[in-house]
Amino acid sequence: MGLSDTAIDKLGQDNYGVWAPKMKAKLMAKAIWNCVSNPPDPPDIVNDQKALALITLNVDNSWIPQLQSCATARDAWQLLESTWRANIHAQALAKQRDWAQLTMFGNETIIQFFARAGSLRADLRLCGVDIERERQLTEKEPKRRQRKATSSSEN
Repeated sequence: MGLSDTAIDKLGQDNYGVWAPKMKAKLMAKAIWNCVSNPPDPPDIVNDQKALALITLNVDNSWIPQLQSCATARDAWQLLESTWRANIHAQALAKQRDWAQLTMFGNETIIQFFARAGSLRADLRLCGVDIERERQLTEKEPKRRQRKATSSSEN
């Protein structure tokens, strides 16, 4: 089994952040990524159909009806990416809320709590949220307000 034949998890409803770079690598290994990233003019129909087939074979059945309307690999990739981007914002907000309300359950061990927190942090990273950066920004906000209040009271 060659590099390009390596199996990847199919795209489901919540794993685009992991699936996309793996699928890109698979298409690159088969030398057909350019059909998605920079389609040649005139189109390379044979390689484009190979790329479209690979994308279709590596998604969960729930995506198939949407992909049937796609004529090219680029169309399919853009459809999957735009659908993911529309959903990721809502997921990120929900995960941020969960993070802000994170507390240890009464019957939970410290190890279980840290495992749950680590998993939530990893989920946030997949949604494009950097918890450490968010924390730094929120810590600076009161200082900014305080400086503004001080400078306006001096005027």
